[in-house]
Amino acid sequence: MSGVEFEIGIEFQENSDSIPVDTFVGVPPPGLPGQFLAFDNTWQYPDAAVSTLIKKAQGTLSGHRVVYSVSPTHVAYANASDYLQIGKVLGMTTGAAADGDDVVVQDKGILIEPSWAWNPGDIFLAANGQLTQVQPTSGFLFRVGVALSPTAAQLNFDFIAHLA
Repeated sequence: MSGVEFEIGIEFQENSDSIPVDTFVGVPPPGLPGQFLAFDNTWQYPDAAVSTLIKKAQGTLSGHRVVYSVSPTHVAYANASDYLQIGKVLGMTTGAAADGDDVVVQDKGILIEPSWAWNPGDIFLAANGQLTQVQPTSGFLFRVGVALSPTAAQLNFDFIAHLA
């Protein structure tokens, strides 16, 4: 692996398509925050601060789906084909909720879900709040985050482009 050696004896990966933050190979020095990741045996120093908010579910919502604001108090599944939702995407549900119940929506930080099976790389919004690693070709391109391991994602919501 090519890289730049630091004085503390760990190697910095100069190019990483799957993890867009500083990552290091080896064991970090004591006292440094970080998280060991399964991909490539790397150690990561992300902005791991998790941010959540509580909203009301408009309709029944599943966990780990992207939602948008339909009103100041309610959320529903976001769709990459609905241009009117571009500025209203709030985050991802951390659990399921029945119509009218409170739902926790995470808008940044690391989210772990044991049923996921991600490959290294970006995660995008698809239809009905679902996630995909296949870049959509119509609607709008909305990056949800990046896979840190098969079961973990760093959420980083970002509208990228209008598509044909």
